Amino acid sequence: MRVTKIIVVAAALLLAGCGGPRIIPDRELARIFHDIYLVNGYANQTGLNVDSLNIYEPVLASYGYTSEDVQYTIGSFAKRKSARLSTDVVEVAMDMLRGEANRYRRRMELRDTIALVARHRYADTVYFDPQITVRRTADTNRLRVMVDGVKPGSYSVSWSYTVDSLDRNLSLWSEVWLVDTAGRRQNNVSNRLDRERRATAAANITTTDAHRRLLISLGGYPENMTTPRMTVDSLTVIYNMPDGEAVRRLKRSWYGGGSRLIDSLIPRANQPMSGNHETHLVAPLVDTTRTGGR
Repeated sequence: MRVTKIIVVAAALLLAGCGGPRIIPDRELARIFHDIYLVNGYANQTGLNVDSLNIYEPVLASYGYTSEDVQYTIGSFAKRKSARLSTDVVEVAMDMLRGEANRYRRRMELRDTIALVARHRYADTVYFDPQITVRRTADTNRLRVMVDGVKPGSYSVSWSYTVDSLDRNLSLWSEVWLVDTAGRRQNNVSNRLDRERRATAAANITTTDAHRRLLISLGGYPENMTTPRMTVDSLTVIYNMPDGEAVRRLKRSWYGGGSRLIDSLIPRANQPMSGNHETHLVAPLVDTTRTGGR
């Protein structure tokens, strides 16, 4: 396996040393090999020379050992009938890596789930129109919608529409865009409309303090249009606050009290994942999903 190969190559490089060595306990040697694998991963991503012993010396020094200690310890395996480097140490290092990867994966899945639940719970429908029927030129004014006073976060816009076969206006487009505080048009999302069938359209736009309003054009009819024939239904605009703010609100609703208690229940990147974290966090997730609503 690739992990085993990396560790064995690293061990071969470390065998170049000499001096008055010490035996490194198996468990500690496994941790050293674990760190060496991570160093190799970083070196490969950044283009460092992994064929040099120098990149391993800081790893050894952090455990209080030298390359001579590693050389002596690896040499001692040949004298121990019951010990094999590949199974007794390398496998332990690989188990550490697998366990660490699983913990980080669970942590990221948990964070993603919390963010998803928070986003859903605090989503705010700021505009809804069940149906817009366009049968004459004056009706096309209803196809242009403005949401003023947008806030930082994101806006999800969705609707269904049908362009009738009697509509002879070609190349119709929908557009969703933002206008900033200086009146400039930004973040334009456009879609060409299908014809003679019910279709759906959607746009997601991220907003900041620099944005002032959200504009939606559902048809894009030209000035010299012929008689329009179009129906729009379920036009919905949903505001989603920034994920960080939504998660903080959700945690406060679960646990209340001070932020220190709340933060202690959410694992950080350098904090080991324990069963308690998953128990405390998943239970409210189930309750929130079952009750729904905001």
